[in-house]
Amino acid sequence: MAISCLRSRRVLVWLALLCAAMPALASAQKPGPAADPMKPERDKDQQLVREVKSLQSGYVTPAVTAGTFGTQEARQKVTEAYNIHFTRFVAPINRNELTAIRDSISKDLNRAADAPALEVHRDLTALVRQKMEALALDAAQHEVVRYNALLALGELQTVSDQRRATPIAAVLTVLLGVYDDAKSPESLRAAAFVGMYHHAIGGIADGAQVKEIQNRMLALLANKQFFKKGSPAAQEFVRRRAADVLGRLKQPGAARGDDVIEAFLAILADKTASLDLRVDVAKAAGSLTYTTEHEKHFIPILQALANLAIDVTQVESPQYLQVRGALACVEIGLKGPDGDAAASVAKVVTGDKQTHVNGFLEELAKQVKTIDTAGKPSASAKDPPPDPLKLPPAVKQANEQLRAWLTTNQAQFPKT
Repeated sequence: MAISCLRSRRVLVWLALLCAAMPALASAQKPGPAADPMKPERDKDQQLVREVKSLQSGYVTPAVTAGTFGTQEARQKVTEAYNIHFTRFVAPINRNELTAIRDSISKDLNRAADAPALEVHRDLTALVRQKMEALALDAAQHEVVRYNALLALGELQTVSDQRRATPIAAVLTVLLGVYDDAKSPESLRAAAFVGMYHHAIGGIADGAQVKEIQNRMLALLANKQFFKKGSPAAQEFVRRRAADVLGRLKQPGAARGDDVIEAFLAILADKTASLDLRVDVAKAAGSLTYTTEHEKHFIPILQALANLAIDVTQVESPQYLQVRGALACVEIGLKGPDGDAAASVAKVVTGDKQTHVNGFLEELAKQVKTIDTAGKPSASAKDPPPDPLKLPPAVKQANEQLRAWLTTNQAQFPKT
């Protein structure tokens, strides 16, 4: 059953859209239907656009492609181009253009990171970091400017001579400061959260910072009201991403003992939590690094995942990809992301507990096969699509068999 969770990974795009839609950020200026009072500013901005395009083609693109400036004049011209970016970044006329400006800067940095030399990447990263940090922390700047500056800051990475990209620890300190500041607008805290997510993906080398992130993610996972005015879907989205971060950090405990495992178990067992949240937590739980010290949790994890498998197959109108993806995440919860992780529950568990874990995985594999037979689309477009009438009975059968397995075996589970 080697299949990944069938879920969208455009996390940062969705969160950026979510935050950008907040009323506090919806203040971009637009020209009226009659005379355009912003025309002088618009004309000035168009002149800056022409200048930066000329500098981009003449100096920036050659520099980021080669990785070196070559001459002092080229260095100065590249800096001039970036100063124009920064000027446009804070201009009220460009409130709707900040994503495009960030994208342009990001493309340059990505190309410079792949260049034969790293001189340009290092210089541009330092330049962008200095400016975006100043803008993000400047209370006099418009909130949408600070929000976008934080997003740009959170994406910055250093690149070693061995071409290993690493998030910047000092930037994470800034992001944590904004996130923790009770006076920070929700949009800025959300942007800081996006940056923290980038750092979790890229890898956090500082053990103290790992603990700091874990503690905040645990608080988010338990908090159903991150946004004071956010929709329930937005609140849950943040909790799901918090679970993802905790999984990526891999550590079963943060401030005390096994509190990450315990937090995951609480969500998995919470019948009031959505299936989407519980499925994401199952996947995250599979990424933790387990040892024999965590053996007391293995049967509760097994029981929680078995109940989740029962719940995701108890639907009136099942969709193949949704059910199949959710069951894949249940399997990941026990076997790890690659299906054979050395530090997974399935590999670490021993004795009678191992017998029960293996027994459930075997039963799960049988029921997945049944569902695949009924609903899996053919790899060839020439073949007819699956009969939609066959999937509901197959999912119902899977539900009954999984429920029967748990009923029969849970009385025999070892006491933890």
